[in-house]
Amino acid sequence: MTDAATEHAESLVAKAETHLGDGELQKSYQLAKEALSLAPGNSNVQSLISRLQQSDSNTQILPLCLNYARGENKEDGEKALQFLKQKSPIPFQDIEELAALFLDQTGNSRYLFHFRPHPLLDSLTATLLSTSHPFRVEFAFRFSQRYSIGDTTRLFSLLYNRGEASFKALIQTVLDDSIWASSVQHRAAKRDAFQLALAKLLEPAVDTPEWLMMLLSRLLASHAEVLHEQPQLKLESLLTPANFGIVLSWLDIRGTQAVRSQTILVTARFLDEMKEGGKGEEAVSQYVTKKVAKTYNDDLIIAFSVATTCFPLCPKTVAKLFLTPGFLEGLVPILEENTLGNLCVPTKPTGKTCFAILPRGLRSGFDFWLTLLQEEPHSRKSILGTHECGLHRQGVQGRYWQGVLHLAG
Repeated sequence: MTDAATEHAESLVAKAETHLGDGELQKSYQLAKEALSLAPGNSNVQSLISRLQQSDSNTQILPLCLNYARGENKEDGEKALQFLKQKSPIPFQDIEELAALFLDQTGNSRYLFHFRPHPLLDSLTATLLSTSHPFRVEFAFRFSQRYSIGDTTRLFSLLYNRGEASFKALIQTVLDDSIWASSVQHRAAKRDAFQLALAKLLEPAVDTPEWLMMLLSRLLASHAEVLHEQPQLKLESLLTPANFGIVLSWLDIRGTQAVRSQTILVTARFLDEMKEGGKGEEAVSQYVTKKVAKTYNDDLIIAFSVATTCFPLCPKTVAKLFLTPGFLEGLVPILEENTLGNLCVPTKPTGKTCFAILPRGLRSGFDFWLTLLQEEPHSRKSILGTHECGLHRQGVQGRYWQGVLHLAG
């Protein structure tokens, strides 16, 4: 142990003593934990720890939580929740055991409730994170992988699966700059959370992608600087066309309004952060072009969903895309062939409010094809065969050009 470390630990103890005297137990706890890591054998540090352990030692939070965990005694769990909501101070010596109980997976039978998500468990976890500063410090210790390698990914998945309240508490905790040992660790935590959310969005059958979009939106809105390239720290940018493409795929018109509304926010923020050199708009253009090139109806629906949603955000790019020589001429036969070939997905669109903000000429073309591609086979043939609809095969391309030229002119 160096003299510098001992001196720093002593200064932390002095600050902790002041907070303890003012009744600020949680701030005192945080400083004591840091001092303990610097000088575990120092007598002043040990004395501070002892006093913290005696403070409010009669709290029932840990015993109630243990009883709940062992037998899922709902009454004990609800009592613990009430104590937590009153922001009752948690004794120093109980924090680590509570963290092990709610954040670790030891294999011990009394911790099996980790694998059975329940609304009460979700509320207990979220309330611990939101009301107990020492508990958030323990979370940060684990999330930064100082406790165990791989904890970052495990904790992210654990709280995501535990429920909405727990995941929202995770978002607040990751953004809390007062609980991390250093700015380097906090920066790493935010970058890790960003990448883990994107990775989760790639998984099949994601139940609540809107939660993940909420995290991405918060990071992009207030902490985007940590996501950009940082050569001095040898950190590459996380705002890449590939990552943006993961987000764009969730603009599918067949998705729920909750998912699409959050995804639109993230899309707008991606475009804003990637505006240098037009990188964001170019990523949108490339995404739509590649989706259309695949010629499958599912890809076409996603491509047009992205185009219509991004039009108000980058109108010149979307208009230019449809003015590209050969793009439209090659697209119309694909649409007609797929439509008449009964290859369409028989799924009704659930939210087309994005079309309302488009000019009528362009909106009619997008709206027509997205609707037509999702009709039942007999309905599609009927629509295409009805001359009165004004959108028969000879007229579709002209309607598109009319709308695009209206935008470009």
